[in-house]
Amino acid sequence: MDWLLTGSCAAATDFSLLLGALAGLILDVTMLIAITQTPPLREHGGTPRPPGFAERWLLPLPPFLIALLWFGGLWFIDAKLLPCYAFWSTAAAAVMVGAWLLILFAIGSSQIARRSVW
Repeated sequence: MDWLLTGSCAAATDFSLLLGALAGLILDVTMLIAITQTPPLREHGGTPRPPGFAERWLLPLPPFLIALLWFGGLWFIDAKLLPCYAFWSTAAAAVMVGAWLLILFAIGSSQIARRSVW
């Protein structure tokens, strides 16, 4: 982490982009797992099942990992570089999650239109 000790906003930006992209990736994987674990609708023969291991133990894990990443990053960032770190880490996470949501909206709307009774 010697490159971060330079005290420049560019070094803090590189570091925060890395952490923000990792946080966005964790959120993307969490959404993908949540989508694959959902049961079918009742209209299609789905029945609710009791919460299993994933619902009980793995759902609190991603927010904890993201908080650990961002607060762990604060450990290495100087106070005067905090605005660079805060802005670019959240921007990177938003870009990662936003791109995934754009894909999911397109897939979801096509599935809804295909299964619609109208």
